[in-house]
Amino acid sequence: MTVNFYSRIVAVDILGSNGVIHGVDSIILPPPEILKIISLLPSEFSTLELGLQKTGLLDELNGTHTGGTFFAPSNFAFQKLGPRINAFLFSNYGQKYLKSLLLYHVVRESHTLYSDAYYKPGDGHHDMFKRDGDSHGRPGVPKGFFEVTLPTMLEGKELNINIARYGRLIDIRINGFSHVVVSDGVARDGCLHVIGDVLIPPKKLGETETEAIDWDEMTVEDFKERLEPFVEKEQNGWFDL
Repeated sequence: MTVNFYSRIVAVDILGSNGVIHGVDSIILPPPEILKIISLLPSEFSTLELGLQKTGLLDELNGTHTGGTFFAPSNFAFQKLGPRINAFLFSNYGQKYLKSLLLYHVVRESHTLYSDAYYKPGDGHHDMFKRDGDSHGRPGVPKGFFEVTLPTMLEGKELNINIARYGRLIDIRINGFSHVVVSDGVARDGCLHVIGDVLIPPKKLGETETEAIDWDEMTVEDFKERLEPFVEKEQNGWFDL
């Protein structure tokens, strides 16, 4: 058990006359915002941070996006794209494609997903996970397989999230194939999940992937084709941030 992702509980259920004490191994500090966490970990997210800066999203999202979920690709995830696609994305011409790509990783405001709970607009706390309660009706640890669809900042596109959970074993996949490698990063303005693959919209609107993307086979032209419809919308002013 941990508190705020990092502080481990080392002594449990110390009973007092007015409550219960749990001992922790670290001082618990209020968590920073998601973008601040990304900036504090350059060894993991320097490529992502550069992309946010070049596209202007660092300023647009800073302090304005609350209660959301961010699927953050690591530096290794960007490396898997290969040098040609990366060179294209971070060129002046490719910035509009890069912006659409990054928007696909940001879940819309007030949709906060953890591995065991989902907060969404309008209903406070919506617990999508069925829990087996004890004899007093208190909830237990969620188990089994769960699925949820999250709207992204990329207009008209959603992420399909599958969560398989049994006790301490948790497996989170996005769009069927991309794995969350570090889950439930607690932030002041939402939740951060680290992913091992850059998320790319399906080939056509309304379609889903039927197999994992072969990064060695994907060309710059294939990459552009997937993002072209959303780049055109942005140029026509259809994105609502």
